[in-house]
Amino acid sequence: MKPAVMFAMMLVLLFPLFAWAVEWESIARQGDQEILVDLDSYDEHGAYSSIMAKVISHPPKAAVVTQQMELEFDCSQQRYRQHLPAARPEKLRAEFKPVSQDAQAKTVSGLVCQVRRMLNPQT
Repeated sequence: MKPAVMFAMMLVLLFPLFAWAVEWESIARQGDQEILVDLDSYDEHGAYSSIMAKVISHPPKAAVVTQQMELEFDCSQQRYRQHLPAARPEKLRAEFKPVSQDAQAKTVSGLVCQVRRMLNPQT
């Protein structure tokens, strides 16, 4: 088989791996927890902005615990809700809570709402 054909076949076969790659960015560390977000996952749905987040807990003398979720923000009302991967259907969506109740959500909210203001200066 010609090298060019082999290269093209490898590129086609490996492309889906690159398309699903997630690049997590650490935005805060509080105590034994680190908060990471996937900046490429930022999305807007009408009045709401969302981003994929991951919390990694590093408790002393215990196993590392990772929880991944989608955080959805209502920037104008300073509130948020989280969606765990298993609870994606609309009827299982959580209720909104004030951002001020959760330091981690407040940190992510600052980033997400700033991006929203930059992309939509009129809102």
